[in-house]
Amino acid sequence: MTLALLLQAASTLPADASALERAISALERDIKVLDTSSVPLERRLPWVTGIVAFGVAMELWVIWRERRDDMTVWQSGIIRPSDKPSTIKFVVEIVSVLLITGGIVGELWTGISITSINGKLRSKNAELRAASDQLVELLRKKAQDEALARVRIEAAVAWRSLTKQQQQEIGSGLRSRFPSKHIVQIICGAFDTEGSGFARDIAKALRNANFDVPPPESLAVTRTGGIRPTDPITNIPTGVKVASAPERESIALAQAIVNELTSRGFDASMERPYGKRDTTNADWSDISIDVQARPEGPQGEFKLEAEREAKAKDKDKTKAKAKPE
Repeated sequence: MTLALLLQAASTLPADASALERAISALERDIKVLDTSSVPLERRLPWVTGIVAFGVAMELWVIWRERRDDMTVWQSGIIRPSDKPSTIKFVVEIVSVLLITGGIVGELWTGISITSINGKLRSKNAELRAASDQLVELLRKKAQDEALARVRIEAAVAWRSLTKQQQQEIGSGLRSRFPSKHIVQIICGAFDTEGSGFARDIAKALRNANFDVPPPESLAVTRTGGIRPTDPITNIPTGVKVASAPERESIALAQAIVNELTSRGFDASMERPYGKRDTTNADWSDISIDVQARPEGPQGEFKLEAEREAKAKDKDKTKAKAKPE
């Protein structure tokens, strides 16, 4: 019974916190009124019980009176005409029966009334517990949603970085596939602190692969001919751009680096291979990595998590559409 009341109360309760708080306040008022209404009945119960006891006592007096009269006649040993019926005895018998009957009826009515009030109290208490549990759950969910919102905000602006474990994993994976020495040059924006830090993480990962990787070089982008008011406003390039020498192994290594980054949730893409190998150029490298500005939205594990959530939602939508109506 209590479980049914809880389920019924929970299904009819409002979903927002303010409405739940109002519902809880109303239930507390109702419970207080019911508690107060039972007090007069509880005080009345000893009185009606006393009435029954008094009626029983009167009936015992009548029994005692009859016994006394019978013993008197028996002891006299004389048969005599019956005495006139006692009016007092008759009145006492009638009153005692009325008192006992009235007291029993009063006890019964009082008990039924108290039972009814207690039933209403149990129902209201069940609703109150259901409302309180729902409010606690709503507040807990609200706190979780707020924490999740903060995490998503942080994910949208968090700097790109590779943990030491990721650096080691990338290095060991590339070293097993490309054991030859390769020269990798990494550049980043001169005033991009976030990109500079990510470029250094990439450099550490590639050094773990036993590649020749100079420290990342910060370059300032200059524009020849100055800037004209009519020049188009273009978006700032973002992500990691990886280019390579035209040799097959260099191209494969560049693609492998892109895959290592994208598989960990970072935006990275291949650029067209640059010109022929120039061994006389001291700045020549097999691979050139340009760490550009941070893309909008989550990166790294946050991006992977967002992609998993999106796939799960799409899967649920597909299942919902496939179900027959």
